[in-house]
Amino acid sequence: MKSRNLAALVVGLAWASLGLGYNALHFGYFPAGVELVVFIIGLILGGAASSLLLMALLQRFERRFARALLLTGYMLFAPLGLMTAMLMAGTITMDAGMPTLVYLIAGPIPIALFANLAVVVGLSIMAGLAVMSFKLAQRFEDVPAPPEVVHVQV
Repeated sequence: MKSRNLAALVVGLAWASLGLGYNALHFGYFPAGVELVVFIIGLILGGAASSLLLMALLQRFERRFARALLLTGYMLFAPLGLMTAMLMAGTITMDAGMPTLVYLIAGPIPIALFANLAVVVGLSIMAGLAVMSFKLAQRFEDVPAPPEVVHVQV
């Protein structure tokens, strides 16, 4: 397994454990049965997709400052994405007439999408800042140095 895929799986598992722990501690509710499986699959997909997005963006930027901005954006907005996913997951319930297989397939998709919504917003803000900082740095590097001033005493 490639290290990139392994990292995405580890982040996805971390998201699932953090999300379920947050749900249990903050809301006093721990899902059971099919709902637990839907939560876990949705959070693993959301965490894996967000980490793959972060790794793809990190490859696009060469400067250390830009990468630091991206990592900062991920660290700031990933908890928001996780909380959004947990709040969204509370609204997804299995109807009495809904087959379990449909719930298992359709349930994790909104969780993963809402989890990545905040992460995408955060990474795009930070990527924009990284691009602007790169352009400003280029502008200052291209400016020629001012000529030296020679003082003549009369």
